Amino acid sequence: MTLIFETPGAKGTRKSSLTTDSVMGEFLALIPNVMVRQRFEFESQDSSVASAMMMTWTLTSAGGVTDVTICANNPPDGINEVDHEVGMASPLANLAKYVEG
Repeated sequence: MTLIFETPGAKGTRKSSLTTDSVMGEFLALIPNVMVRQRFEFESQDSSVASAMMMTWTLTSAGGVTDVTICANNPPDGINEVDHEVGMASPLANLAKYVEG
C-alpha cells in the first residue's frame, strides 16, 4: 500500500520518498466481529522506520455501538508518538465515516 501526500514530511521527506509512505503488510489473525491482527513494515532507506510492527484492531460491542481499539506493538523508533497517533486517527475516522454514512 502506498500513501501519497501533497507535501513532504517534517524531515523534508516521507518514510519512502519525498511524498510517499509505502508499506508491506500481512494479516496474521482474523476473528470475525472481534479482532484483526496485522504485521506492517515501511519500505524505507531510513532504518529507524523500516522495522516491522504489529497492529491489533479489537472490536467491542457495547449498548448498540461498536468500539474499535487499535494497539500498535513495536512501532519503529523513527515514528514519534504524535505522528503515530495522527496516523491511527485517520483510518478510525474513515471507518466511522463509512459505517455511519
